[in-house]
Amino acid sequence: MSFEPDLGRQIREMAGADDVTVLAFLAEAARERVRQHLLERWLDEAGIELGLSRSELVEQGRVLLDDTVTPRATPRHRRANSAV
Repeated sequence: MSFEPDLGRQIREMAGADDVTVLAFLAEAARERVRQHLLERWLDEAGIELGLSRSELVEQGRVLLDDTVTPRATPRHRRANSAV
């Protein structure tokens, strides 16, 4: 497999920095591209099915993730004798 010289150099440098082989680096890049493609296809299909734009779906996903991933602040209780 060959690449443009600058791209090949960048790939080798990044693989080295990650302490993986060029093949492992390229395999991970391919897996990420497949995941991205599947997500984009799902967004298109879900948008049609739900009647929402892609930006509306992304915003709903962001809200859902914020609600499930971000820990909610718990109120702090003051001790009866603590100084304020």
